[in-house]
Amino acid sequence: MGKSFKLFLEGLCKSIFFWISLIFILYPIIKEFLPQEYQRSLKLSHIWALIIFLFLIIIAGFTTYHKLRMVRLNEFYKFSPEANKDRIFRIFYELHKQGEFEKKANIERMQKWDEKVLLEIKKHCHKEFEWLYLDHTGRRSQEYTPITENYYDSALEKIKKLLDKDFDLFIKV
Repeated sequence: MGKSFKLFLEGLCKSIFFWISLIFILYPIIKEFLPQEYQRSLKLSHIWALIIFLFLIIIAGFTTYHKLRMVRLNEFYKFSPEANKDRIFRIFYELHKQGEFEKKANIERMQKWDEKVLLEIKKHCHKEFEWLYLDHTGRRSQEYTPITENYYDSALEKIKKLLDKDFDLFIKV
């Protein structure tokens, strides 16, 4: 708890320093380009300065909390193989769902989907599954070649088979 609070305060101070510095740098620049009648109305009162400062603290708090949460999640996935498996399963499930939707789209969107699938396969699967996927979709080389419309259903079938049967065999954990 103490470490989290310390990290939260550090992040909060960094964020506040960044935003206040940005305002102090940009305020004179913006003021120079405005006409004279608008420059007089830009003078900050103490109340507006306090409101801006509180708003910056709230933004800094949210961004710091988000960064800490992402660090904690990455640590959790690193040391929890079952949670990592679930995350990878969700990635491929979303890709399969998107692929079913893209089936009705044009070939360009199918190509982008295939590129995403190959990228995720390289990140999360053993090399053998990548070879099987490429072979199943009519491609023999390890270099990227576009998928044809004829093999798009085969690609979807291979991802579905990975999710249903072969998940534990081919996933790196």
